[in-house]
Amino acid sequence: MKKFLFLFTVLATLFLGSCKDEVTLNRYQQFDGIVYYIVDSLDLEVSHATIHHQPEYKGDIVISTPIYTLLGIEKDCKVIGVGESAFYNCTELTSVSFPSTIRYVKKNAFSNCTMLKSITIRSINPPTIDPTAFEGCKTENITLYVFIESVDAYKKDEIWGKLNVKPYPLEDA
Repeated sequence: MKKFLFLFTVLATLFLGSCKDEVTLNRYQQFDGIVYYIVDSLDLEVSHATIHHQPEYKGDIVISTPIYTLLGIEKDCKVIGVGESAFYNCTELTSVSFPSTIRYVKKNAFSNCTMLKSITIRSINPPTIDPTAFEGCKTENITLYVFIESVDAYKKDEIWGKLNVKPYPLEDA
């Protein structure tokens, strides 16, 4: 049923993209416990859980690539961003892992995530990030795991560089 609702919303977005009536088109969907905003076609942005009346994100979260099936053909959606205040005030969130498709992190995305200890990003290039993304966090206590080839690029970034940037542990590479 979840996959059907997700598929319906994606198709509605494709065909009714110019429609601004929120009653007709719900651009927020939950898939595997994560709430997404449908940005464009099959591009998704992680959104705050309470938008979909779900409990706050907590523990270890893995953002993967949602898949839906249409007429027996599987299609991958791309998670391209972390929306504004997506993890805001998730005080029990300890780690988040993002796929290689992530391109941006909006303002206050991780604000007040006081228990956040690690972020894993599988993107070679540092995603653009708003300066307010980590307000209320002790960035020196957060480890950012990236590809070994990308460590320097992330360290040079004004915002990502405030985190403890390290290459993936060998078992995760």
